[in-house]
Amino acid sequence: MSVLVRWRNALSLIFSLFFVGLLASCGGGDDGGGSSAAATVKSISLVASTDNISTGQTNGTAKLTATVMGSDGKPMRNAFVTFNANGNAVVQPLAVATDASGIATATLTYGADKTNRTVNVTAVASKVSSNSVNIKIGGTTVSLSVPASIENDNTADIDATVNDADGHPVEGVSVSLVSSIGNSISPPSQVTESNGVAGFAITPSTLGADTLTASITGASVSQPLTVTTPTANTIALTASQPQIQSGASNNQSTITATVKSAGGTLLANVPITFVANNNGSITPSSTTTDAHGSATATLTYGADRSNREIKVTVTANGVSRSIPVEVVGTTLSINWPYETPLGATTQYSVSVVDKDGNPIESVPVSISVTGNASSPDSSPTTNPSGVAYFNVLGANSKGLFSIAVTYGEQQESFNGAVGDPFTKIDANGNALPYTATSWAAVRDNVTTILGGEHLWWEIKADDGGPRDWKDTYNLDATFPYADTANGLKLAGFTDWVVPDSGGDYESLLQTIKSEGGWSMVQQWFPFTQQDFYWSSTSVGLFDGIGVNVISGDVNELPSGGSLPVRLVRTGK
Repeated sequence: MSVLVRWRNALSLIFSLFFVGLLASCGGGDDGGGSSAAATVKSISLVASTDNISTGQTNGTAKLTATVMGSDGKPMRNAFVTFNANGNAVVQPLAVATDASGIATATLTYGADKTNRTVNVTAVASKVSSNSVNIKIGGTTVSLSVPASIENDNTADIDATVNDADGHPVEGVSVSLVSSIGNSISPPSQVTESNGVAGFAITPSTLGADTLTASITGASVSQPLTVTTPTANTIALTASQPQIQSGASNNQSTITATVKSAGGTLLANVPITFVANNNGSITPSSTTTDAHGSATATLTYGADRSNREIKVTVTANGVSRSIPVEVVGTTLSINWPYETPLGATTQYSVSVVDKDGNPIESVPVSISVTGNASSPDSSPTTNPSGVAYFNVLGANSKGLFSIAVTYGEQQESFNGAVGDPFTKIDANGNALPYTATSWAAVRDNVTTILGGEHLWWEIKADDGGPRDWKDTYNLDATFPYADTANGLKLAGFTDWVVPDSGGDYESLLQTIKSEGGWSMVQQWFPFTQQDFYWSSTSVGLFDGIGVNVISGDVNELPSGGSLPVRLVRTGK
């Protein structure tokens, strides 16, 4: 090593030591004697204000205090501390800098998880980890609703209710239920609903004293249950049709009840009743069993043809059994208008038809419009065509809305949009919601032509047929193509033409520009080539005008060239 290099290294060491000393003399006084700037994290200790918190509002938090010590044995200021907790616990803030005493604090709560559990908390600063702190989260309880007794081979409902430390129901907690003598419970575990209840059914096969125990994490409860020998008869139910249709055929189901004694003997001349809920109609409502212990009744949907479940309950000698039958086939559909403008009222209608396609007239239909629109009409009545009309008021800004339609027990939802620049049109010329995945044409809602009419634009197909989006034509061949499309009744109409480059394409380009360009409207124009499309406008004997809707360019092109074409018509 040369003398020059040795002198340079020596000077560098001297200056470094001088600089560190200068920092120690100037920076140590303002932090109450904390670590110097050159110190590193040596240790971090973590304590909690409590080792137990509850799942309620009271005593539901624990304060976490981390103390960081430097390599010089002094508390470290401005050390970045990260708190980590498992078990779905929530720490806020997750990271914080230490104060002049080397202390960083945070608050731990149970978060959205109200189950009983023990969580582990640590703190980390500069890759140095603290001791672990365990905090027990508790207070969530489970209770049982159990009948005092149940007959053998019968089924009874058992409800387990989970509440937090404040007595509020807890949703989404897994509850298990077991029988001490092995009686059948279905399901063996269940998740609580929004009311904190998990429902079970027990069908015992073992007589005697039973104990049912419901368990959740960190808590359980037991209730006694006596399983007795049946003293009354038992009922077996069958339905000839588990589903009945809302039309004129297959619209009834025969309910057969078979009554037996405890020993399995068929019982004759037993009074029996049939009851149907949800507006179902059952005849007869009461009768007696025949020599074979059976009685029958006929179930129909009654005056209500909505899709729903009808439960038939049969009772004999104090014993009841139920069987469900579904009503199916009724359709609720929205008849969409051509557009729902901003800040304007538009008439809508809903069609109600049965399984056979027959209108269901003179029935009230509940309408609820939410989101970016509203409706003053909450309960219109269907006319002889099964159609109920209602108005929708669009908001003053673009956005989505939802229409909930309810007839009887049947409810269906439909999504619409306010202020869309285009409306999708089906193969028959009917308007579609913006959610439609297949459409034959679109209606320009923004730019109108003389007389206030709107231009409808063809949407190309991707099926290899005569309207396939990949097909191209010379200018002369575009007109026979229009004849072909009219022969196919494109979108239900026969007046489609090749658009001119002036009024037609100029209107479309104006709408695209007003919406912010092609990227904002391309969702309405699938299967569009990135190319010029022919217009009907010719220039001289050998040229025509092509329009590129993506770029907005309009060019004079040789008429013998091969380009795609998109048809247009004038409509409502």
